Amino acid sequence: MSHHLIRNQALVWLALSYIQAEQYSEAAALISTLEKDKIFPKRNMGELFLAKASLEIEQKNHADAIVSLNKALKYKLASLQKARAEFVIGQLYALEGDYAKSSEHFKKSISGKANPEMDFYTKLMMAENAAKGGGDKQFAINQLDKLIKDPKFEKYRSQANNALAGIYADENPDKAIDILNRSIKNMDNKDPLQKAISYAMLGQLYYAKAAYESAKVSYDSASFFGTNPPLDNIAEVNTRKNVLTDVVKNIRIIRKQDSLLLLSQKSEKEQKAIAKKEAERLKKAEKKEEPKTQVISLTPGATVKSNWYFYNNSLMEKGASEFRQKWGMRKLEDNWRRSAASSAMVSVSGDSTSEKEESKLLINGSQYETLLAEIPKTAAQRDKVNDQIMNAYYDLGLIYYAQLQDYPNSVASFDSLLHRYPSTRLKKESYYTLYLDHTLLKNEPEATRYKKLLQEEFGQSEFSKLANNPNYIEEARNSEKAVEYYYDTTYLAYKDTQYVVALDRITYAHKAFSGKTIMAKFDLLEAVCRAGQKDYVTCKKNLEHVIQAYPSTPQQAKAQELLNYLKSSNVLPVDSSSNSSSGTAKKDSVAASKSEIQAAEGKGLYTYDANEKHLMLVYVSKVDARTLSLKAGISDFNLLKHESEELKAGQNLFTVKEGVVTVSQFSNAVFAKIYMNDVLKEKTLFDKFKTDEYSVCLISASNFTELLKTRDVLGYLAFYKKNY
Repeated sequence: MSHHLIRNQALVWLALSYIQAEQYSEAAALISTLEKDKIFPKRNMGELFLAKASLEIEQKNHADAIVSLNKALKYKLASLQKARAEFVIGQLYALEGDYAKSSEHFKKSISGKANPEMDFYTKLMMAENAAKGGGDKQFAINQLDKLIKDPKFEKYRSQANNALAGIYADENPDKAIDILNRSIKNMDNKDPLQKAISYAMLGQLYYAKAAYESAKVSYDSASFFGTNPPLDNIAEVNTRKNVLTDVVKNIRIIRKQDSLLLLSQKSEKEQKAIAKKEAERLKKAEKKEEPKTQVISLTPGATVKSNWYFYNNSLMEKGASEFRQKWGMRKLEDNWRRSAASSAMVSVSGDSTSEKEESKLLINGSQYETLLAEIPKTAAQRDKVNDQIMNAYYDLGLIYYAQLQDYPNSVASFDSLLHRYPSTRLKKESYYTLYLDHTLLKNEPEATRYKKLLQEEFGQSEFSKLANNPNYIEEARNSEKAVEYYYDTTYLAYKDTQYVVALDRITYAHKAFSGKTIMAKFDLLEAVCRAGQKDYVTCKKNLEHVIQAYPSTPQQAKAQELLNYLKSSNVLPVDSSSNSSSGTAKKDSVAASKSEIQAAEGKGLYTYDANEKHLMLVYVSKVDARTLSLKAGISDFNLLKHESEELKAGQNLFTVKEGVVTVSQFSNAVFAKIYMNDVLKEKTLFDKFKTDEYSVCLISASNFTELLKTRDVLGYLAFYKKNY
C-alpha cells in the first residue's frame, strides 16, 4: 500500500515538474492519463486537480482552471490548500470581471486557516472588487479598517489605505483624498510603487475635480516614484503630467502678474513692508525644513499660510480669485520657430522659452530687491504685465479645449479674457473657440451667438468662415489660415504624445497641402514624432529630407541642430558595412573634440561676483545617452526636493562629444552652493559616470554667457577652483 501511495504522489509531482519546466504537452498527457485511470486513488484526486488547474492557469485557460479547482475542493485537502484554492478561484473570477463571484470565494478563503500574508491579500482583493462594483462594499471597508488598525499588518498599511481610497473614490472623493494623503505620509511605507499608486490615484481625483495644480503635483510625484518598477498606467500619468505643466505655468503667470499689478497700487512703504514680511516668513520656513518632510511637502494642498500676495486669495480678489473661475493662448508656437543662436555651440534644452525668460516667471520671496524691481511702475510696464495675463488666459483656454477636453473651463478662460480685455487682439480666435466649446456642450443659443459675433465683427476672417460654413475646411483647403489651424491641432497631438494621431494627420497634409511652404513644418514635425516613437533611423531620414528640401529656412536650421545631436547621442545603429573604420572614426571624433576644447583654453575672460545670479553646471567630457539620463534625473530631483523653486534643467553641446547640463537660476552663489551640495548627495544621479568623466561647479550668469561664446570650459574650471 505504501508503495502505491508514493508512486501516485510521485506521478502528480512529475506533472508539476513538467509544468515548471514549461513542458506543457507532457504535463497534459500525464494528467489526462491519471485522470482516466479508474484505480487512481481518491485520496490523491484533489492534488491531481490542483496540478491540472496549475497547467490551465499557465496556459491562460482561466475558465477551465476554475472548473478544476472546484473539482479539487470536492476531495480531501489540507485546510491551507483549501484556502489557497478558494483564493485562486477568487483571483481568476476577478480577472474575468465577475467581481461578485470573486468576492464570494475570497470570503471562503478567509474562513480557512490562511497565513497572515494571504489573509491580508485576500481582504485587500475583496476591497478592490468592491471598488470595481462587485461584492459587499461595507464588508470590504470593515475588513480594510481592521487591517489598517492591526499592528500585524503594519507593513501593508499603505496598500490597505490605497484600496480603501479606491472604494470611496466615486461616492466620496474628498474622503478618498484624505485616505491617500494618510497613505503617503505613512513613514513606514518604504515601497516606492505603493507611493506611486497613491500619488497616481490622488492625481486622478484632483484631475476629475479640475483641481489641476494639485493634480500636477500628484502626477509629478507619481511619475518620479512609479518609473522603476513602472506603474500600470505610467503612460497616462506622464501624458497628464506634461499637459498640466503647461496649465500650471499659465496659472502661475496670471497669479504672479495679477499680484504685481495689485502691489503697484500700494505705496512704496507698503511694498517694502510686504516684501520684507514674506522674506522673513520664508527664512523661518527654510530653517524648519528637514529632509524627512520631503514626501509631505509633495502632498497637494499642503500649503504654508502666508499673507503674501502670491498665496493669499483675499489679497488677490481683483485677479487671482477671478482666475479660479475663468481661465483663458496666443497662437501656438513650435519650439523651433525661434531663431537659432549665433553661438557655435548647439542648444538642446527641452524648454520652449529661454532660461532667462523662464527665470522672470519666478519670484523667490527672499529676493527682496528683485521683487521690488519687478513691480510695474510705468504705464508701459503695466501694459506689458497685462499682455502676459491676456496671453496666459488664451493659452489656458486653448489647452482646456484641445488637450483636456474641459470645455466649461475653456469657456471660463475665454470669458475672463474677453471681460478683462474687451479690445484684445485675440478676440476673433476667442470667439471661434467659444463657438466650438458651446457646440460641444450642446449649448446651441451661445454657439449661435458667437457665430453671429464672428460674422458681424470679423465677417471676412477665416474663423468666421470656419464657424459659419461647415464645408469651409474642404473648400478652403489651400487657405493659409485653415492650413495653419490644421497644423496647430496636429502639433497639439504630438505634444500630447499622440504620435500615431499626429503622423496620420501629417500623411493627410502631404496629400492636401503639397507644395505649400507650411510643409516644411509638417516634415519637421514628422521627424520629431518618429523620435518620440524611438524610431531614430526614420527620424534621421526625415531630418535629412528637411535639410535638403527646405534650404535657408528656420526648419532647416532646426533639423540640422537635431541631426547633430542625434548623431552625438549614440542612439543610431552602427553601419555593419563600415565596422572596420567605425572605431577609428569614433576615436578621431573624440580626439577632435578634446582638441577643440584644449584649443579654447585661456580664451574666456571670467570675473567673480558672488552676488550675481548663478547656475549650477555639470561638465560632461563624453556626451551620450547617459547625459540625457542625467538631465532627466536632475529634473526629477528638482520636482521632488525643490519643486517650489521651479528650477530649469538645460543641456548644451560645446563639441560633438563634450557639453554641459545646467540648472538655473539662483539669486546668488550662496543659494546655488546649497543646491549643489544637495545634488552631490544624490549619488545615483552620477552612478553611470566615472569620476573623471564629469565635473560639477557653479557659474554666474555673465560667466556662463562668456563660456558659451568661447567654449573655454577648461579655463573656467581652473577659475572656479581658484575663486570658489
